[in-house]
Amino acid sequence: MDRAPAATPATGTPATRAPAATAAPHTAPTVVKRGRPASGDRARRRQIVLDAAVRLFLERGFEATTLDDIAMAAHVSKRTIYSYFGDKACIFTAAISALQDGLRASADHDSLQDVAAHVVHTLLSDDAIGLHRLIVAESVRSPALAADFYRNGPERTIALLHEHLGPHGDRGSRDRATAADTAASTSAATTTTATATATATAEQLYSLLLGEPHRRRLLGLDPAPGLPASRRRARQVLRLLDLDDSREDRADTTTKG
Repeated sequence: MDRAPAATPATGTPATRAPAATAAPHTAPTVVKRGRPASGDRARRRQIVLDAAVRLFLERGFEATTLDDIAMAAHVSKRTIYSYFGDKACIFTAAISALQDGLRASADHDSLQDVAAHVVHTLLSDDAIGLHRLIVAESVRSPALAADFYRNGPERTIALLHEHLGPHGDRGSRDRATAADTAASTSAATTTTATATATATAEQLYSLLLGEPHRRRLLGLDPAPGLPASRRRARQVLRLLDLDDSREDRADTTTKG
């Protein structure tokens, strides 16, 4: 026979029984997926490492900067750096390539004058000048690194200018649309000669675009030019080489007016 619940001492009222505890529903443990980061996340991390490396190169010098320093500054492991780049020399080469990638992206589909202005603005920037100083200091100890710098830096800039010079190295971007027709109507020997001429013109244009302003920047005598000053420099050089297609634009405007 069931007994009545005992009264509580304080009130004398019957105590009520607490309901039986129910078991909490079973939930599956959260599974944390591990593996290679997504491509976008990988690219972001790679850029963080590259930015940290360039900053340390410019502050301490190439030789004094270690992979441990870069890993600490980028908050990654050395293993991550190896997977993204390899050794320290590869990081330096990647920094040069990144400058060129940015230059090509900004100059895509632009006129020769715009491309020339972007060349001046990019290659006289603080980062570009700092990296150039570094390679001059390292070239004696590491000729291979110097060769990589030239192949991924100046050679790519000259090639970019060559693309915008047209088939004969004497015109701006307005003639690039007819380059295929011109090449088809000329002999192989003539095409080879024209290509050599365009290459020589691109090299001259590259040298003149940088010229004395580049020397003064390397010596720390001048600040980095803004885009308006870079455009003025580009226009002056193109006029000197008779490559300023803006003069034709002005002539067309005058005729139409």
